[in-house]
Amino acid sequence: MKEDLIQFIWRSKFIYSKNPLTTNGETIEILHTGHQNTNQGPDFLFAKIKINDILWVGHVEIHVKSSDWLLHQHEHDPNYQNTILHVVWDHDNEISWSGRKISCLELKSLIRPEILINYQQLMENRQRIPCQRFIENISPLIKASQIERMMMERMEEKTNHCKVLLSGLQWDWEAILFNRIAHYIVAPVNCEAMDRLCQKLPYPIITKVYHDAFSLSALFFGTAGFLNETMDHSYSLALQTEYHFLKAKFDLSPMEAFEWKLLRLRPAHFPTLRIAQLTSLLAKHQRLFSKILEGNGIAQLLGLLDADPDEYWREHYTFSKKAVKS
Repeated sequence: MKEDLIQFIWRSKFIYSKNPLTTNGETIEILHTGHQNTNQGPDFLFAKIKINDILWVGHVEIHVKSSDWLLHQHEHDPNYQNTILHVVWDHDNEISWSGRKISCLELKSLIRPEILINYQQLMENRQRIPCQRFIENISPLIKASQIERMMMERMEEKTNHCKVLLSGLQWDWEAILFNRIAHYIVAPVNCEAMDRLCQKLPYPIITKVYHDAFSLSALFFGTAGFLNETMDHSYSLALQTEYHFLKAKFDLSPMEAFEWKLLRLRPAHFPTLRIAQLTSLLAKHQRLFSKILEGNGIAQLLGLLDADPDEYWREHYTFSKKAVKS
C-alpha cells in the first residue's frame, strides 16, 4: 500500500460505507474532502467533516500507518495543529496534538477490492501513460465537449469569485485588481496565505500608507508575520520599528510566519521576495487599474508592471541570511 493511493481514495471518496466509523467508534460524514496540498503541511486543507454530528473545518493528514505521524514528527510541527482527521490504511497507534486526540479513519476494511486491483494493474503497466488504452474507447465528440466544458467552468468560477470579492470590497476596482495581483504573484503554493494577509490588511488601510514605500513594506511584512523574529540587519530592524508603530495605529494582528510555505519553492518565488515586489508595485502606482485602462499596448502595460523593490532584496530572498548570488 502506498500513500498516494490513499490520497486518491480519499479525494475520490471511494469508500463503500456511507456511514463509516472512526477507530474510536465515532460517526463520520464527509462533506468536503479538502484541497489537496502538495507542499509543506497536511495533505488536504480546509476539509469539512461531521464527526458525531459536530461540524469540523480543518485539515486532513494521510498516512499508511498511524504511527507514521510520529515517525514524521508532525507532533512538533505547528502546520498540523488544525488537523481534524487522520486517514490511514492501518491504524496502529493513537495520535494527538497538544493533548487533543485526533480522530482516525482506517480504510483497509472500507475499500472495494476492484479499486485495489485496478490500481495494481496501472502500477504494473509498462506504457508511458498507464491509462492510455482507455482513451481509445472515448469518442472525439465527448473529449472535445469535455475540454470546452472544463474551460467554461474555470472561467465561470473565476468570474463568480471576482463578483463576490467586488461586493465585499464595495465595488472598488482598484482594490480587486490589487487583491488578484497579490493572490497570483505567490501562486499556487501561497495563495491561501496571501488571501489571509489581504483579509488582515483591508484595502482602505493600505491606501493610508501606500505613498510611502518603506511604511508599506513594514505594514505587509509585519502583518505577514515575517518581522516576529530577532533581526540583525539595519533594514529589517527599521522595518520592525515601523511596524510596531503601524500595528498600534491600525490595531493589526499579524499572521504566523509558518503559514507561508517555502518547501520545494525556487528562492526567486519565496513569499518574502514576492511581497517586496508587490509593495514596490503598489507604491509606484496608487491607481494601477485606471492606468491599465488608459494604457496603449503591451509595451506600456509591461512598463506599468516594472517596479524594483528595496536594494536589500538584491542580496536577500528572506530576512534570515544573505543570498550567495545577487
